[in-house]
Amino acid sequence: MKHSSVKEADIIETPLIYPKTVTEDKVEIDFLFDAIPSAKVKDYAGLIRPQFKMPEVNDQEIDKYLESLLKRDGTVSEKIEGELVESDIATIDFEGFNADDTPFAGGKGQNFELGIGSGQFIPGFESQLIGMKKGEERTVRLSFPEEYQEKSLAGKPVRFEVKLHGIKQVKLPVLDDEFVKSLGYGPKTVSELKTDLRKRMEASVQKEAITKANGQIAELLPAKIEVEIPDS
Repeated sequence: MKHSSVKEADIIETPLIYPKTVTEDKVEIDFLFDAIPSAKVKDYAGLIRPQFKMPEVNDQEIDKYLESLLKRDGTVSEKIEGELVESDIATIDFEGFNADDTPFAGGKGQNFELGIGSGQFIPGFESQLIGMKKGEERTVRLSFPEEYQEKSLAGKPVRFEVKLHGIKQVKLPVLDDEFVKSLGYGPKTVSELKTDLRKRMEASVQKEAITKANGQIAELLPAKIEVEIPDS
């Protein structure tokens, strides 16, 4: 009976005990309980919901992932003749110089393999190499981005002296049903693969978004909670 009463009263079962009267016929004891504090949340829906939208994966993201699958299975061969084009791999020597013709630290490399269009170098570098032929030398002029991590170079105009030693071309497989089957993990057609990728990618980004939203709630909700603290 006592236990059920405690539960119904919504109080904490660790009372302070104060004996009042102890005789042969009667025992009177006072029990002092703390009630579980009540919490009231004000306007939590308005605080969180307008800031959250479940993300979706667009077609461009699907295509980008498919391109990475094709590149993974691509074949690479030496390009004997012809010019350097986007998607080729260039083997180059390069050295970077400041506007006063002094070389800057970290701006030199030899026999470096650079995928044209990969974005490995600062914007404008790779595009200026397009059209070069094996053995050719070229001067590349550009500026480092304003937000470049090396502050001494951020926003500065520079030049690179580049020599092209060799070109490799990458041949990608055709994205068709046969390629999809070769992946060997479920989908049998291009359409099925795209549907499967969308489900997987959306599950991933949505899980991340929910985790982020829960973190926002954990940070913002305490300011909206009113709690009555027991006197004891």
